[in-house]
Amino acid sequence: MNDHIFIEQLRLPARIGVYEHEKNAAQEILLDIHIGFDLRPAAQSDALADTLDYAQLCQQLAERCLQQHTELVETLAEDLAQLCLADQRVAWVTLKLSKPHAIQPAKSVGVQITRHAL
Repeated sequence: MNDHIFIEQLRLPARIGVYEHEKNAAQEILLDIHIGFDLRPAAQSDALADTLDYAQLCQQLAERCLQQHTELVETLAEDLAQLCLADQRVAWVTLKLSKPHAIQPAKSVGVQITRHAL
């Protein structure tokens, strides 16, 4: 299946970082997400119930980012990928998590992971 849903440049506040100055306040992260999903049922029915409600997913991702402090981008990326895979219809997710203000000379730093449904 080659169908996928994407969310690009989702800006969210997150409680993340290992340094003391990062633990005092939320900082902005950027997410690029591609989700393997069979879009044919939604295309035929024109019904939201037959696809992934990405507005609801974005809300869940935002809540997780502020729910608890996370030290590493690797940990937060894994948690967010698992949230995306919670819908049984999702086949895979590729998630890129960037911290645009982490290293001043760099435009951004972060990780990209791909996970598949079990």
